Amino acid sequence: MLLSSTLADNSYEGATISDWDNGTTYAAGARVVVAYYPVYQRNATSSGGVNNQPPTNTTYWNLVSTYYWDGYSSGVTGITAAAYNSGTAYTTGQYVFHAASGGQVRYKVYESLQSGNTGHDPRSEGATPTWWVEVGRTNRWAMFDTSVRTKSLGNFTVSLKIGTADTIALVGIEGGTSISLHHKTSAGATIQNYGSFSLTDKPNFVKTGLTPTANSTVEIVFAGTSVGTVAAGTYAGLGTPAAGVRKSRKTYGRPSYDPDFGTFDYSEQFQVPTLDITTTIQEADINRIDTFLDSLAGDAAIWIGNTDLGYEYAVLFGVYDGYEIVTTAANQQARLGLKLVGVN
Repeated sequence: MLLSSTLADNSYEGATISDWDNGTTYAAGARVVVAYYPVYQRNATSSGGVNNQPPTNTTYWNLVSTYYWDGYSSGVTGITAAAYNSGTAYTTGQYVFHAASGGQVRYKVYESLQSGNTGHDPRSEGATPTWWVEVGRTNRWAMFDTSVRTKSLGNFTVSLKIGTADTIALVGIEGGTSISLHHKTSAGATIQNYGSFSLTDKPNFVKTGLTPTANSTVEIVFAGTSVGTVAAGTYAGLGTPAAGVRKSRKTYGRPSYDPDFGTFDYSEQFQVPTLDITTTIQEADINRIDTFLDSLAGDAAIWIGNTDLGYEYAVLFGVYDGYEIVTTAANQQARLGLKLVGVN
């Protein structure tokens, strides 16, 4: 649970986003946020109309972003969005998010698709948006969603209540300089400093062996350009890594050729990282590991191919595409092969 952060929550890619107001007339492209922090954008073809709340009116709004998290307070630079106000008249290109009142919150940013956008709740937009379009998570919460491509921008300090989790991971780091971790009481007193670490040229960072308690917090102080994902959890050993880790990327770009002039064009799309890992496990651990992996089917996790310095590239946030366990005749050992696919 996120307890505090230095990052602003009403921001998305440099633009300000406000709460939706049912008395405001929004312009096409205006962005708003509605309760539990989804972000909506006003549809480009519809204007006017008051009290068309985004979550329920799909004619006026498009949902552009969301995230669920039980906690508050954070901040990174980006689009600045004000809480959505149903009485506000939003213009094209304005951004909003929905204010949270507690419990599960969804941090989505929406952009108004047209002017005269009043009373259209961004959450109500359907597959063909009219008033709002979802554009992403707010900058504070982007690093806590399930996509490495949605990034929180800028330096930040966040305080997380992670229960008894013993591992912190940062994935998709860009322009990283340094990170420090601190174990603190709920009142903010330092229990233990886990150290400061250089992030120069490191795409990922993992720290295992943390010793938080149920009511303590872990403070992360990050310096750098951006982070894609921050995750905390319990470390589960899956054997001793064999020499060598195979990492690759699948590109979903689309090449095309002009039949008349022979010119080449390439439509760049996102890339999906993959990781192949082989470990040696004890035969006595086969049932435990098999049951554990089966419980993770379809669920994203942080996979650590090697914890040694210089192997930060062998960290992946994703799911397993398959695994195999092969027993051997020697030393009561077995071989575990994992095929992992990144969640982008």
